[in-house]
Amino acid sequence: MYSLLVTPIQRSSIVLGKVFSLMTISGISAIVYVTALAVAANTIFKDKLSGANFHLDIQAGQIAMLGVLLLFMSFLYSTIIALISVFAKTVKEAGTYIMPAYMLVLIIGLISMFSTGKPQESLWFVPF
Repeated sequence: MYSLLVTPIQRSSIVLGKVFSLMTISGISAIVYVTALAVAANTIFKDKLSGANFHLDIQAGQIAMLGVLLLFMSFLYSTIIALISVFAKTVKEAGTYIMPAYMLVLIIGLISMFSTGKPQESLWFVPF
């Protein structure tokens, strides 16, 4: 880190490089998830699952919209994590600061999964 700080590069360039690298890794991860969903949708969900009255038909446009949503959400989450970790002085302290954000995302995701009856329209905006 010392060699980076003594080079004639602005500190903001170092920080932006770290943020963009995080965004790149999370973007690649989102693309892998969407690709896995597209493959699973074409192989597993084409036929009825184990005799149940369940049939899921996913078109290419829906997969593309899901991919764009996941890509932007991964960029948003990686930026939030980078902004939170800016206030930390050590890696351990950054992990401590980021853990409540991880738990919040996990709880919000679980709340949207366990609902009964007709969902409220306000719950459609949970990812945002």
